[in-house]
Amino acid sequence: MIVANDVSKKDSGFEVDTNVAKIIRRDGKIEDTGLIKKEDLANLILDRVKEIWNERRNAKFD
Repeated sequence: MIVANDVSKKDSGFEVDTNVAKIIRRDGKIEDTGLIKKEDLANLILDRVKEIWNERRNAKFD
């Protein structure tokens, strides 16, 4: 998984409390977050990591 933050916008990136990011998964799925608080983005990233972890864990038991 790759998280790409668009730092070219005035309301995202450095010295502000918000980001605009894309979450890119290994399967090619791209999720656009839109303008989101950094704390909310961190929680979203953790949620996606948990999903990936659970998918892999469940695949081992199938």
